Amino acid sequence: MKHEINVDKHYNVNIKLETTESSEEDIENFLLDLVVREGIEILSEPVIKKTNDDTYEIHFVTRPKVEAPNVDDLINNIKFDDFDLQTALNESLSIIRYNLSPRAKADKSLTNEDIVVLDIKITTKEGDVLSDQTNETIVMASSVLIEPIKKELIGLKTGDEKKFIYKFDKNYFQKQYAGKECEFEVKIIQIYSVELVDLDDNLAKLVLGEGSSLKDLEEQLKADLEKSNIAKRQQRLLERIIADSKVDYVPEELIVHEMSYLIEKFGLEKENKTKIYNEAERNVILRLALDEIFSRPNWNVSDEQVIEAYKGPEKDNFVKQYNELNENDKKAVTRTVKYQMLLAKV
Repeated sequence: MKHEINVDKHYNVNIKLETTESSEEDIENFLLDLVVREGIEILSEPVIKKTNDDTYEIHFVTRPKVEAPNVDDLINNIKFDDFDLQTALNESLSIIRYNLSPRAKADKSLTNEDIVVLDIKITTKEGDVLSDQTNETIVMASSVLIEPIKKELIGLKTGDEKKFIYKFDKNYFQKQYAGKECEFEVKIIQIYSVELVDLDDNLAKLVLGEGSSLKDLEEQLKADLEKSNIAKRQQRLLERIIADSKVDYVPEELIVHEMSYLIEKFGLEKENKTKIYNEAERNVILRLALDEIFSRPNWNVSDEQVIEAYKGPEKDNFVKQYNELNENDKKAVTRTVKYQMLLAKV
């Protein structure tokens, strides 16, 4: 089969094929053999188009050049948020008390002991809107708002509006705000004073049901808080991998495919295309970076390690099914194990 291969600067692979063989199976077998011989990796679904009796055009996207960081070095340099379990527990219990306590509309200045409903818009000095929330309910005693922002709100009354500037720390845990100087526009919709219920077994019963004790509630909250903290650390690691990776070019075709996946799986609104596009691009960069990281010798995983890592039910059945997989399917399972190993590092 006579063929001509062209790979453009955006990693689009276009193959012109001249052949008297016309079956779809023959063309697919030729393509599989060609990419192996040429060392070209297929990252998108190949599109095969017949242009005349003896000519085909084949298109797909191949892997761009990627530079990804060393994970262990990255973890050593990440400043994770301080986490104190007892402090987090106390705050969770406080929020539960506020949410389950009687409240009444209050015609007074806002204090740190109140609940407030407000509209809040956060805009960068460049004019980018980072957040625009209406009728947002906030327990002032919680850490939802950081102290400098709380201080700007204390003393305001229902109906008051206020604008102020605040520059977030460069290590702020929400990356979209980190290091940015922002203008806050706030309107107080309603202030509620709260008569707090006691922190006792009765509170636990309201949350967990009859027969529960305050100790039961505390133990459940501790477990949930520890899981949440681990998830935040893992997310921070993934964000840094994205930020510290260099991709020569992110193929548009991969981004569009990821957008379709996000819209279908998570029911995202198609109208918010910019937000979905940015999220899809980040996902593609992360996937490409992880592929680069997992290809390194220190990330090699044996079949025995894959089987050992499986913690689900019917392990004997899993082992049997795994051993019957083809190489490509085994690679997919192995990649999942490597991803779990990555997250376990934090």
